[in-house]
Amino acid sequence: MSKIRLLKTSGFYKYYLKYFYNLHPELKSGNYKNQYNSIMADCFGWSDFWKKNLERTGKYEVEEIVINNEVMQKAWAREHNVSYNENNWMESILEAQIAEFKPDVWFSHTDINPDFRLKIRRSHPRIKFIFGYDGTLKHDLSALAGCDLVLSCIDDTVEYYKRHGLNGYFLPYAFEKDVLDKIQKRSPVHDVSFVGSFYPFKGFHRERLRLMAEISKKTAIDIYSPAILHKGFLPFLWVVYRLMQNRQWKDLSYSNYIDKIRKGTVYGVEMYQVLSDSKITLNFHVDIAGKKGGNIRLFEATGAGTCLLTDWKENLGEFFEPDKEVVAFRTLDECLEKIGYLLSHEDERKSIAIAGQKRTLSEYSYQNVIGRFSNYLESCL
Repeated sequence: MSKIRLLKTSGFYKYYLKYFYNLHPELKSGNYKNQYNSIMADCFGWSDFWKKNLERTGKYEVEEIVINNEVMQKAWAREHNVSYNENNWMESILEAQIAEFKPDVWFSHTDINPDFRLKIRRSHPRIKFIFGYDGTLKHDLSALAGCDLVLSCIDDTVEYYKRHGLNGYFLPYAFEKDVLDKIQKRSPVHDVSFVGSFYPFKGFHRERLRLMAEISKKTAIDIYSPAILHKGFLPFLWVVYRLMQNRQWKDLSYSNYIDKIRKGTVYGVEMYQVLSDSKITLNFHVDIAGKKGGNIRLFEATGAGTCLLTDWKENLGEFFEPDKEVVAFRTLDECLEKIGYLLSHEDERKSIAIAGQKRTLSEYSYQNVIGRFSNYLESCL
């Protein structure tokens, strides 16, 4: 039986791509394969975890494409003598890659224009099944035009699409066990850390921003985050204008404060190392998550072996046992109280970290999560 040829197309966070090539400037003139291997070895986001774990089943041949990585994509085009429209290089090059790989299944993860997806569906009849993703409560059927299925880490989103005629599948975030081979297991460097970003606008990270600013005024915490305001002159003006336009005076003050105390930015393996090096790491869901959670940091932090202190969500117990595998807080005062308690009760803190990691590695490894999905996918083909 021939293997299922699956194409996964994703866009990587633009600030990560800038960070990566600043660390590895020599790769800008490198060939596609070297760039691909290097960026995937850094374990950013989903990296090539789908490829690794689907191919481990022996049933799939998987191609991973980072469609918004201009340097890498244009290297591929040069090496394959593919001409492209400079004003639309992303779709021009991707279309050539699709024609070369000839997928049976396409995971149209992010950054795909729905009109382009429909065009590909018409012009490449070999593609039997297309699935997309909504992990941020977009609930936008038009954005998923051409898809047979939508994946989401949010139950309510899966149900929304089912009610509107598009099949949905609940896919929790996970942790890649191979990451543990890339980080050092050593004595903690940080008592308390936070790794993440701050987008201080409605629906995003306003509550995270407020809590982190107030927490850091009362206890020592190492914050690893991209700059909020000070990303350059024009981005600075845009953020300040938006905050002032919305009369978010307090958020402007909080943003400036966080920018002053943050340690810098970490991604990929470096991010996992910070998590592993922390006695406690904090997690805050995006504001629009409401009462339900399940973001990727739950699994990255526990998988890396740190004690996770996360904002309470009503479905947290569906993933982890509170106070046994992770710790949750509902208010600023409760967060501060639990930080103090965990730092002064080392054995209990370590026990929670060990239990959380054990749960993640046993139930939420990418091998398990993607393996379960592959069985479902095969039933759809």
